[in-house]
Amino acid sequence: MSENRIFILWIVYMGFIVLVLLFIGLMSGFIELSDICEATILKDAKDYCYFLSSKIKNDIGYCRAIENEFYRDECYLSFAKLMNNLSICNLIQMRLKKDECYRDIAITNGDYRICKEIGYYLYRDFCYFRIAIRDNNSELCHNILDENLKKRCHEELS
Repeated sequence: MSENRIFILWIVYMGFIVLVLLFIGLMSGFIELSDICEATILKDAKDYCYFLSSKIKNDIGYCRAIENEFYRDECYLSFAKLMNNLSICNLIQMRLKKDECYRDIAITNGDYRICKEIGYYLYRDFCYFRIAIRDNNSELCHNILDENLKKRCHEELS
């Protein structure tokens, strides 16, 4: 065997050993996911580690440790939807992502009052549209700015 091949096999073997030890440490509670994330050198990898940790542990606290605004907001959005909790939407920094959160919570709960909090008019219109159709409430169609969607709303409810 060539020296390069032996070296590659050694690296693969050592990597496998490290993964097994990490798994044992995680399962025994000796190592926390946050310890692994904190030890990660690359910033994006660290953020992704925290994002995955939030899913594995079902713990929104990991979202706070994410530095990248996009990933952090995605983390909060997923928990807001999962927990059907509007107040989590307020933790989201990016306006469009926050609007998406408001829209989804409003539609899930059938609460048209939340729709008015949505800044992006297409999300707001869709919010009113979905709730109007669901509740068979043509009055909500009047809140829709997009004329085509407003017309469709009235047509579907007539």
